[in-house]
Amino acid sequence: MNATASKKAAKKSTEQISVADFIAKAIELSGRSQIEIAEIAGFPKPNVISMIKSGKIALPQARIAGMARALNVDPLHLYKLVLSQDEPELWASIENEITRQPILSTGERELIEALRDAGLTDYRVATDEQKAKAVAAFKGYVASEKKASA
Repeated sequence: MNATASKKAAKKSTEQISVADFIAKAIELSGRSQIEIAEIAGFPKPNVISMIKSGKIALPQARIAGMARALNVDPLHLYKLVLSQDEPELWASIENEITRQPILSTGERELIEALRDAGLTDYRVATDEQKAKAVAAFKGYVASEKKASA
């Protein structure tokens, strides 16, 4: 991987929520106890969940899918979050060298489908002005979603 891709991967990983904060919020939203989450995710003891959400230990990569299932979150998003935080160069390599495009979460794919359902047929953003308008619209949407979930 080239140096530019490594720097971009490292920058991306610092711009997103930490795994610990994501897990803590997902636990809160799940309505499940840490005992239930530990059982579903395949952890032998529920105190491991407390350690992960506090950031004392990392979420083991072998438990990402189970944790996503336990928290009812998109497993691809959780894989992306964990790997981009713990192994940013590996994640950048997966995105850039293997898939040759960003890997989309379920939510991101649903947004693309919604744009298509709304009648977007030209997938190119032709001008900087059009791109700025699209970014502004999505920022407004994201801000309203954050307010609604707070």
